[in-house]
Amino acid sequence: QVPELELTPLRSPGALPPTLAHGTRRRLWGPIRAGGLRPMGRQHLHLAGGLPGDPGVRSGMRSDSEIAIIIDGPRALADGIPFFRSANGVILTPGDAQGRIPPKYFLRVLQLRPHR
Repeated sequence: QVPELELTPLRSPGALPPTLAHGTRRRLWGPIRAGGLRPMGRQHLHLAGGLPGDPGVRSGMRSDSEIAIIIDGPRALADGIPFFRSANGVILTPGDAQGRIPPKYFLRVLQLRPHR
């Protein structure tokens, strides 16, 4: 954890990337589907502003991610979940009051590995 990251608040739907994705392992999908995404000991959840291989996507998702959970960023933002962009382009969020992104904000899940 880095306490003083240089973060830019993303305060409007237009400031968010068109795709917000969180990469993870397939075996973790059951608990995530039931309880939402959690930072798991980190200060923020890390999201990518697109999928691996998309133009302009530099960071935010582990290269060994097997699935990508696509987040409804505008809806989450409208409901009070804040988003920030770090200096390296990763989208960060502390989540809701319980520190999570609830499943109601999941638009879809994509398989990344084997390759999409």
